[in-house]
Amino acid sequence: MEKEIISSALVDDLIDKQRNVYAQKTFSYEVETAMTENGDLEEAIFCKLIREWYQAEDEPGIAALERCERRLNLRTWLLDKIDIGKFPPPGRHVKGFL
Repeated sequence: MEKEIISSALVDDLIDKQRNVYAQKTFSYEVETAMTENGDLEEAIFCKLIREWYQAEDEPGIAALERCERRLNLRTWLLDKIDIGKFPPPGRHVKGFL
């Protein structure tokens, strides 16, 4: 009998977190609104950017220009205030994200 390297429960948990429904709920407009009402403005902006990026990658019927704008909005936010010409470079983390 072979020993499991990764438990099946862990795999099931990771697969579940990659589900479309999970992402849509996590970054939904309702979550963004709740964050805004709570005063978590930076987090609300991040939520909106991720949702719009996700839609640009996943939803049919979005015009090509709109897709590009949504992708660039997230890229611009992530790279804001980062000097790529600086040494040493920022490393693996951008705005606290790995």
